[in-house]
Amino acid sequence: MAAVLDAMVSFVIDTLIKMAADEVAMLYGVPDEMNKLEGKLKDLKAVLADAERRRITENAVQRWVLMLKDVMYEATDILDICIIQAEEGQESIMCAESRCFNPISFCMRNPVFTHDIGTRIKDLNKKLDSICESGAKFNFIRMEQNNQQDRGMLTHPAGSKTSPVIERSSLVGKKIEEDTVDLVNMLTGEWWSNHPDDYIVVAISGPGGIGKTALAQNIYNHQTIKDKFSIRMWLSITQACTETELLREAIHHAEGRDCHDDGKSRLESTLADTIRDKKTFVVLDDMWTAAKWNDVLKASFSYVARGSRVLVTTRDDRVARSMKAQYLHHVNYLGPEDAWTLLKKEVIATERDQLEIDTLKDIGSNILGRCGGLPLAIKVIGGLLRQRSINIVEWERVLDNPAWSIDGMPEELNHALYLSYDDLPPHLKQCLIYYSLIPQKTNISPDQLIEMWISEGLVSSRHSDDLEQIGRDYNKELIMRNLIQPYKECIGHSHYVMHDVVRSFCQYMVRDEALVARMGEGGIGSSLLSHKFRFLSIGVESGSDELEWSVLQNQSSLRTLISCCPIRFKHNDSLSRLSRLRTIHLENADFIPLLADHLGELKLLRYLTIESTQISSLPDTIGQLKFLQHIGLSGCEKMVRLPNGIVKLKQLRSVYLGEAVNIIPKKFGELTNLRKILNFPANMDGGANGWCTLEELGPLSQLRDLSLKGLENVHPSSLAAKAMLRSKKHLGRLALKCSSIIEDDGGSVKRVVTEEEERHIEEVFTELCPPGCINHLTIDGYFGRRLPEWVMSMTGVSLERLRILELLNLALCTQLPNGLCQLPCLEILIVLHAPAIKHVGPELMSHTHKHNNKRHSRVSVSFPSLKKLIFIEMVRWEEWEWECEELLEAMPVLLELTLDNCRSLTRLPPGLSYHARALKMLNLSDVHWLSYLENLPCVVELSLKCCHSLKRITNLPSLQKLVISCCSRLSVLEAVPALRYLNLQSSSMRILPRYLRGLNLTRLYLCCDLPLLCSMALGKSTYDWNKFCHIRRVEAHTHNGPNGIFTVTYTRDPRYLETNISSALFNLLW
Repeated sequence: MAAVLDAMVSFVIDTLIKMAADEVAMLYGVPDEMNKLEGKLKDLKAVLADAERRRITENAVQRWVLMLKDVMYEATDILDICIIQAEEGQESIMCAESRCFNPISFCMRNPVFTHDIGTRIKDLNKKLDSICESGAKFNFIRMEQNNQQDRGMLTHPAGSKTSPVIERSSLVGKKIEEDTVDLVNMLTGEWWSNHPDDYIVVAISGPGGIGKTALAQNIYNHQTIKDKFSIRMWLSITQACTETELLREAIHHAEGRDCHDDGKSRLESTLADTIRDKKTFVVLDDMWTAAKWNDVLKASFSYVARGSRVLVTTRDDRVARSMKAQYLHHVNYLGPEDAWTLLKKEVIATERDQLEIDTLKDIGSNILGRCGGLPLAIKVIGGLLRQRSINIVEWERVLDNPAWSIDGMPEELNHALYLSYDDLPPHLKQCLIYYSLIPQKTNISPDQLIEMWISEGLVSSRHSDDLEQIGRDYNKELIMRNLIQPYKECIGHSHYVMHDVVRSFCQYMVRDEALVARMGEGGIGSSLLSHKFRFLSIGVESGSDELEWSVLQNQSSLRTLISCCPIRFKHNDSLSRLSRLRTIHLENADFIPLLADHLGELKLLRYLTIESTQISSLPDTIGQLKFLQHIGLSGCEKMVRLPNGIVKLKQLRSVYLGEAVNIIPKKFGELTNLRKILNFPANMDGGANGWCTLEELGPLSQLRDLSLKGLENVHPSSLAAKAMLRSKKHLGRLALKCSSIIEDDGGSVKRVVTEEEERHIEEVFTELCPPGCINHLTIDGYFGRRLPEWVMSMTGVSLERLRILELLNLALCTQLPNGLCQLPCLEILIVLHAPAIKHVGPELMSHTHKHNNKRHSRVSVSFPSLKKLIFIEMVRWEEWEWECEELLEAMPVLLELTLDNCRSLTRLPPGLSYHARALKMLNLSDVHWLSYLENLPCVVELSLKCCHSLKRITNLPSLQKLVISCCSRLSVLEAVPALRYLNLQSSSMRILPRYLRGLNLTRLYLCCDLPLLCSMALGKSTYDWNKFCHIRRVEAHTHNGPNGIFTVTYTRDPRYLETNISSALFNLLW
């Protein structure tokens, strides 16, 4: 897809240049026409920037642009068909001098085909003549091309769904703080004490990008809100959010667990039970209509406790009225000083920038005046200015840009946003638009999106063939310009979100070419029948929505199809009318075998993903798809083998295999363009069976990302060496996986491993030594006694770039690797399921310091970059040796430590508190024999679960938040002066712990048994009164009551205690 005209024309010109070999002149009647086509396009290119701007407000120019785009789409089809026909008919023909294949040679030997191509190119030139003639009347301004807009070159070197997490850069000025305080007081005060309903709805209204979400985030995270409400929920009401998804998300926020119930009614009942009689605060962010409240959530919220609140953000006051909001707060635009503060935050990168920018306040104020006080507009303009030098000349260019003065711009197009878009080079414009067309709430990862960009021809470079890295650089620049935003980061993977205003803007820019819709919306069928689209993106409204494949048969111009909803196919359905498709991404489609057999008809296809479908095979004719660059088969549980034809796909760059695939044909190693292979099955020598082995990976020198599965099947072990992993100088991510033999209990193995098997797998892994450029390594299911030497000691291999190491399901390993501490860049270390390890200690410390103080380590400290350390299911781990040694510095930047089901560990090492001075988060779960926890000076958040022997916690001076669950023997909690929030959960608790008297808490959240709850309900008459009466707010409940959930809520100021325990039940228990 190439929706930006400038980029489309450049793409066609580049294609013509590549085909402009000497043999082109031999095409009868074509050389002049080809030269003429190239010349006309180069001439047109000079006026396209002006045409793109004017098409926004001039319908005649818009029609002219669409006509030119039609010709460009036709041109790409013709050139692609020429190459395909030549390759199919004469693959054996080689250029006599260069010995490389040239498709034009075949055209010479096929006069009928050559005549057809020549005729079509002549027709293209006639259409271009007509377009140029009609365009003359517009008097377009000719502009010199900016060298920075060369395809593949960044203009600056690379250095939706909302969340309750505050983005502090958006919070500026006194106004938002004043509004926050006012609304918090209103939501928690006595404003509506006489209101008959148990909950009150309050709305925040304003146009997109003005800061409604930022204000709601500020309120949601305010300490008073945290203190006053038992349950807080943040629900992002995206238009793509289904009813069941919304209910599950609400249950997850309310109860802290995932709910897998099916059906709307069951989920509504679960939500009602979860929030029943609890004081609840919920934010419904970005409500477009009141339907999701009235039809989905409202019934469940009728069970909340009195004093609950619903906070809504919306662009439409009518939504607030439909929800019967008792108060409507309109967000005001930023004033001049607040706007200037926000702009500076977006632009300033260094102290020098701070000094220079203050000299530009006058011109900056003029720029801000054109942003109208809209925070989103200010942020994107800040992103634009960040790309430029901080001086008056560059800022005046922004101020004087003609985009500010476009009259009649539709409401969807904010001037500042358009200016930021217009400043992008053509290739980034295309990528941004493509981003906006991906369905919301989809499983498409950032890597897949970049692979789509590449397949569609949106990423290219004259200087590098690492298009994946260039795509990541494009993505970084869009982030730097504030056009997309980081959303969340998992281990090794990041996710991003696009603001609704930016998404709407981008979709408006391609409104005549692209349809982005959700099943369940009205008008999709009529749109597909009445209009020709080139891009179709379909999300899902509810789990029962299905798309009929037959409605797509009219879309003969379609080039990109992305569908995340179930598709129903019939036996008479066809692919033949969709022959122009370049990209297919289908999830959960009922892809019938008959249709799959015709995939070979889609000769122009570049990207094919069929995820989570019942397809069992791909046709051998897939080898005819000469342009295919990506195949995705994740979740296809019936797909066992790949067709032989796949080895003909010489342009293939990435393959995502399903877990069931275990047979890949021989000659797979000839696909030397491959960059990424996921779940490659390792087999014994295929021999006469015709399947490939690890040996086929040897020639694949361009690999960046590789995961191998079933390594226990490699026989003989020498085959592993033939994979030649160590020679792959571009490899960044590597996963080496065997089938796990660990039982679900985490402590035993499913079968006895013989010594021969142990020796064999150790030999296999030894041969799979990675190159030094690896940054993410996963070892999963290994069942040798000792990890390979290249992991254990780092001798002979330098993994200096390794950032993430995952050691998973190590059934028989008795020791962790010795040399991990020497890795200078290691940031995340995860050890999961290692039941044979009993002792951890010296192997994690620097041997040069430990055993010979005169020697110097390669790094000055052990684990100098480690930020996150996770041990899970280390069930026999008894001792962690790490002493307080002055000569050994270790883990100086460690932020988070998690120990989960390390049930035999008796203590945390003294070295942890002595060395890990940056440690902020500590999570301990099922550490059964841990008896005390002390002297952790920097820990701010502590979570304890099922630490049954824990008796004492002392001297955690920075601790602010503590969660204790099922730690029944804990009796001492002292020297925690900063502790303000305590969550205490124990179904067996009969009396409150004495240590509560010495804590200066603002909030206590308690889950206990019913007798203790009844005791607390007595207030001053209870034995436990002096243990909790000094706490600002106490919320207690039990789940084991005879009739559901019972609660007690207490506040100190004003002193107030309420309960829903009936007098009859109280008398029964007391």
